Amino acid sequence: MGNNEYNLLPEKTGLPNRFGQSNVIDWDIHDAPDTSATVVARLQGLAIAAGKSIESWYSSFNVVFTDQRFVIFGATGDYGGHTVVASLTIVTNVKTYGPYGKQSAGHTAFHIAAPNNHIIVGLYGRAGDVVDQIGAYMCPN
Repeated sequence: MGNNEYNLLPEKTGLPNRFGQSNVIDWDIHDAPDTSATVVARLQGLAIAAGKSIESWYSSFNVVFTDQRFVIFGATGDYGGHTVVASLTIVTNVKTYGPYGKQSAGHTAFHIAAPNNHIIVGLYGRAGDVVDQIGAYMCPN
């Protein structure tokens, strides 16, 4: 977790930090890694460390997109004995993002699309070393 103006970090008091650390995340997601890039979404969530090692971090986040209409395509597969999101493509009314990851034989395809008269307003997921859960928030259009 990088420190920036959108992270809230506990105040340093000089006392031992026995309870870990919490970060509130609110980051821009751009369509390119340069200064002329467009913000396409925001990553918003919480990261909690229960100890001092990197393995003790838990992150929960939402990806809130600026485009109104989109569909998510992807596939799940095995990684180290666990089912993970192996590939992901996001198709909006403006642009296609991805594919991220790799589609391979034996992976199980999935898609997330809003039902009639609804739109996807954000994504949520769970990740540690890999993304192993993804879903979508929807609301009436």
